[in-house]
Amino acid sequence: VEMLKRIGLDASLEGGLPVALKAKPSERGPFAEKVVAYSEGLLTKHVAAVEAKLGGMEVEAGNRGKAVEDAEVTLAASVQAKEHAQESLAAAGAELAQKEKELAAAKKAEKALEPSSKKLGATLEEAKEKLEAIQALAAKFQLLCEKEAEPAEPVLPAMEPMGSDEAQTAAESAPQS
Repeated sequence: VEMLKRIGLDASLEGGLPVALKAKPSERGPFAEKVVAYSEGLLTKHVAAVEAKLGGMEVEAGNRGKAVEDAEVTLAASVQAKEHAQESLAAAGAELAQKEKELAAAKKAEKALEPSSKKLGATLEEAKEKLEAIQALAAKFQLLCEKEAEPAEPVLPAMEPMGSDEAQTAAESAPQS
């Protein structure tokens, strides 16, 4: 009776059902027959509803099973992607460490070369100053060379007038062509 209450037995039939079920089927009156038939119908409907629900659960279980399979495939792909990402991260970390070592070595080398660089810079400045002095001297020398290369105006001795005897002697001694 408690189970039938849970599935929808009317309160008016609660008292009549136990009396109807105690009597033998051949000794039941019309009311008892109706109570038993109604209770059987109620149980049949409930069983059909439960079977339908179970059938729906099979479909639901299939859907959920498919969802679980899909989730497992997605999980496997995600795990693989995570592992790949971790490998990439580890490789990038190793590369970063290597680059940091190289940077530290380069900074150390730069610092070691700094005194030499300053010394070479000072030597270069000194050499530039000397070059400028040499270029100035070379320019002066070239100017002097250009002045010496210019032909000087011929200086002719002052001529004295010759007498007629002397002019004749000079003319005779001159080569004839």
